[in-house]
Formats: sequence, structure tokens, C-alpha cells
Amino acid sequence: AAPEAAEGAAVVSEYGFSVQLPQAWFELNREYLAQIIEGYGEGLAKANGIDESLLDQLAAANTSLYYSPDMSANFNVVRELAGDVTMDNFASLESTYQQALSRTQGITAFKLSGPVSINGNSYYVGTFTAQAGLEQQQYFCVANGYIYTLTLTNVSDSDAELIMNTFKIL
Repeated sequence: AAPEAAEGAAVVSEYGFSVQLPQAWFELNREYLAQIIEGYGEGLAKANGIDESLLDQLAAANTSLYYSPDMSANFNVVRELAGDVTMDNFASLESTYQQALSRTQGITAFKLSGPVSINGNSYYVGTFTAQAGLEQQQYFCVANGYIYTLTLTNVSDSDAELIMNTFKIL
């Protein structure tokens, strides 16, 4: 069996969810941006695309972004208005998602499965390969008039299990 992930900080987001971060993971926010620049220098932070403009983009897109301590793995949560989308009709949008992801992000081999139930939430799961060959998984949940999309990039199985088993829509 995989080692169980040790728990880190509990997060309650302004976007209507809570999640338990794996040990030493952190949310990318202004406070951490200052620490990263202080610890690694502005050059390295900018080279990794981490600067004020990233924080502004995240806020504009109702996105929360969390990193592993060495920044080799991350996950984000995006909340967007669901409009007419429900868990009942979500699967019919697969080809729309495929086209959009392929066009905007160079994503290939997108496959949607589900719904699956994790910790009382029902999710559709998308798996795909991103531009840099990074394996990514996305979990889509429609609740409270929003679509919540969780994207996990290079996250270990044990960390992914902790994240998904503690993610709650409030």
C-alpha cells in the first residue's frame, strides 16, 4: 500500500470549498509570493511564472492554486458559473471540452469518465496529457450553481487521495 500522506494546512476558500492540503503544501497567494521571492529570488519566481500578474489572473478566474513544497506538483480549483450545466448533462459536453482544451492548451488524449463518488461529492473525471507531457487529472463537480474543476498535475497517488477525500463544497 502507498504511504498515507501526512496532513498539512486546512483551507477554507472564499470560493465556497474547503480542502486539507498534504503536509507542507501551500496556497499561492500574496503572502507566499513574498516568501518565494525572499527565499528563491525574484528571477527564479518569475522564471516559474510566479509573480503579481499570476495572482491577478487567478483572482480574475476565481481560481485557487496550491503547490507541493518543492513546487514539482500542484493542484488548482476553478469555480465558474454553471449556467444550464448539471451533473446530468455534463457528460454530453465532453467533445466541447476536448476541442477547447486542445485548441487553448495543446492538450491531447482527453478522456472523460464517471460519475464517481468521492467523499460525498459526485465527479466526472478527465484524464489527459498536457503540453510538457505532464499527466494531469481533472475532477468536475456541479454544485450550488457552479462548476468546480479540480486539476491535479504531477500529484502523487497518496497526496491526490488526501486532497480528493477532504475536498468539500460548502
